[in-house]
Amino acid sequence: MVRQLSMAQNGPDALLLFAQLQLAHGARQTRGEFFAVSPAAMSAARIIGRWGPGRYRNARQTLIDLGVLSQIRKGGRSPHDPSLFRFVR
Repeated sequence: MVRQLSMAQNGPDALLLFAQLQLAHGARQTRGEFFAVSPAAMSAARIIGRWGPGRYRNARQTLIDLGVLSQIRKGGRSPHDPSLFRFVR
């Protein structure tokens, strides 16, 4: 997977986001729980330096396109309604 990500467009960013998500949500994944990946919230909290929401969004989409991350539920129905994701095993 690392090789696949390193060769993809936005791959290095996706790899960094993957590592961050594993650190933050790896235990949830093992319990079968889903987790939010909110580009706006992550950008505001400066989870990865000064990334803007678009950079998070692009990295997240690369993880989805490469089959690393799967969207379980689409959010956006209200201000505090995030999309939910899980790692693909």
